[in-house]
Amino acid sequence: MKRVFWLLIIALCLGGYGVSKHQLDERVKERASELDIRYFLPPEYVRVFAFGYDLAAADIFWIEGVNYFGAELLRPRTNLKYLENYTELILHLDPNFQFFYDWASTAFVYNRLGANRERLVKAIRYANLGIQNMFERRMLNPTLLQKGAFNYGLEAQLYLQSVPYFSYLGRSSREHRDMLLIASTYALYGNRPDWAARLREEYLAYASFEAPSLEEYRNAIYLLTSPQFNARANQFIRQLRVQMERDRELRETVERRLQENPVLADHSSPVESASPSEQRLERILQVDIERNWLPPKLHLLLNL
Repeated sequence: MKRVFWLLIIALCLGGYGVSKHQLDERVKERASELDIRYFLPPEYVRVFAFGYDLAAADIFWIEGVNYFGAELLRPRTNLKYLENYTELILHLDPNFQFFYDWASTAFVYNRLGANRERLVKAIRYANLGIQNMFERRMLNPTLLQKGAFNYGLEAQLYLQSVPYFSYLGRSSREHRDMLLIASTYALYGNRPDWAARLREEYLAYASFEAPSLEEYRNAIYLLTSPQFNARANQFIRQLRVQMERDRELRETVERRLQENPVLADHSSPVESASPSEQRLERILQVDIERNWLPPKLHLLLNL
């Protein structure tokens, strides 16, 4: 009996020691993660030390920054306090690093901390710097333009500020004409039905020139006259924003955030007023392209 008693005492002591050690180890790990201290030189000094090897140094900091951001996404207590240090170093070392702007305009917004004013300002700043850099090099980065616009429209809910981004991209090439419709949707959310009508009218004008068949042209008219226009636009916005991300964790983060977005969850159409532009668009859409001696596309252009 005494042997059993002492065995129980020993087992309880060992169990208590094991539980205490486990809790202590977890606390040490937690404190170690909270006390993650990294030292960064000012970007100007790093650029001097990396003289002649700026691009290589930018690649090194890029890899470290991506690894740091990925680790922060998995941590239960994230702070991302060093993210801006990495982005500023990369920006000074390689201002022509195209994919960097794409990543920075996403990382400050789509993370475990969510989007506040400070992080939104940083994300929009990097997107605008990238757009300006590409423009100076006579290049167009559609993804960066879209991310800059979505940061305004989806996160900051400054709808009218996103319209110039989408309209510029929609006018840039035939492959991106549907961006004019997204711009029109955001113009409506910004209480500018006249601007929205002009953008849809512009989309229809492009369709009259570029539609390879009359059937595709009819589809464009049907899309603009559909009562589900804004619901379809919101669905397209959600799919487009998710598909823009290549990293799986980032894509999942974006998808979760979009599910909570009040604008995308509301499938009702924004209130439109009968502005002159809207009335003109309605008259154009009522044109019967079948009952006219002119070619259908020319008939529509004359009505524009």
